[in-house]
Amino acid sequence: MSGGSDRRTFEISKQISLAVALRLQGFKFQGNGRNGTSFEQREREVKPPTVLHSDPTLLIGPREVTVLPGRSKALRFTVDAKDEFLSSGRGVLTVTCSHPDIDIEDIAIGPANSGRVRVIITVPAEAQLGAFSVIAGIYGWEKASGGLGPDLEWTTTFTVAAEIPEPTPPEPTAKNKNRTSEGPQVALLWRRGEQIDLLPNNPGKIDEVPASELAQDEEYRELAALGESAVLTIFLNEDYSPLKKYLRGRQAELTKIGSGHAYNRYAIDVGVALLVLHHEVEQRRKRGDHPDEDLLVVARAAAAQGAISILPHFDALAREAGIDQ
Repeated sequence: MSGGSDRRTFEISKQISLAVALRLQGFKFQGNGRNGTSFEQREREVKPPTVLHSDPTLLIGPREVTVLPGRSKALRFTVDAKDEFLSSGRGVLTVTCSHPDIDIEDIAIGPANSGRVRVIITVPAEAQLGAFSVIAGIYGWEKASGGLGPDLEWTTTFTVAAEIPEPTPPEPTAKNKNRTSEGPQVALLWRRGEQIDLLPNNPGKIDEVPASELAQDEEYRELAALGESAVLTIFLNEDYSPLKKYLRGRQAELTKIGSGHAYNRYAIDVGVALLVLHHEVEQRRKRGDHPDEDLLVVARAAAAQGAISILPHFDALAREAGIDQ
């Protein structure tokens, strides 16, 4: 998970957590509910398929979602077929909602991306409250070898509520009950850009990952006690081009002193920035604002390039101190 033996992601995630806690008093995260955090929990996203076929065999989406009136909700559906299946027109994903106030014009279906399709449903401000259904289906599709394939369908419970209740936080365990002074629980993962759907010009993103999944890595095994609770996870893009350019330019020097400290310093600075941006975006969305996505892209890149700009100074300090990682 760390992407390299010299990247101690668990230790760095704790430093990020502490830095954010000290920087923003009363900082509230969506997540596992410890350390005074808020518990507005996002629905778990469906994992992308591990194998893509010429013809699909399944269509999977979220089991249930909750949305407030006047807001939009993004749902991700998985189709275990190569993207050309939908882009070529051999198959068409249709999505309908049983809510009487939601018309077909309120449902936007994005293109297939590595077996996943993003669907955005906009709920009118005066929409009726209650539980309804979102039905996604692929009907009458053409097989690669000819003929028609079987219908595929998935139903999601779509609840429109006046407010989203806060789930009960998990009881602290013996391992984590004394963590309140360290800041909220966060995790850090390095990933190739293609693994996390990021281009080389995007340094990273924030997402929620079930603690049970994180616990599969040795560094995060203690999170197993949190079960399926969502943990805010920082995904850093290993393919971020400015970082790769910096490392290539100082390859000879970093070979002598080790590149681990450069990755770790960068991870702390960028991780804190991404979390602060995530917090601000969530606060604005709660107020009904719509943050400028283009501006957020620029802000993330600026934070990352700012972190890279001071790495040479830390390289020099590491060399003088004889630090090899």
